Amino acid sequence: MTTDYELRVKQLEEQGISTSDAQGIVDAEDLTIMNMTDIQIDDLAEEALNIACLTIQNTLKVNDGGYAGMFFSDNEVKEKFIQYIKDEINNKVDN
Repeated sequence: MTTDYELRVKQLEEQGISTSDAQGIVDAEDLTIMNMTDIQIDDLAEEALNIACLTIQNTLKVNDGGYAGMFFSDNEVKEKFIQYIKDEINNKVDN
């Protein structure tokens, strides 16, 4: 079974990057992810929520995001995204 790490290295190698350079890139990416600050995690959660709302609005031809702003103002969904991001980071550390 191929690990996520091996798959990511292989993808870089297929782009012409040497194995050692590819491993260095993947290691650096993982280190960056594992050291995300609370502000970066909050920003990522906000971005995820905004993209989700925009996708819905575009599909439904909604021209104004005001209702989404009111609907999600309690931050309950954003907090779920934050927890999900933290769980995914912890899963990377454990693997």
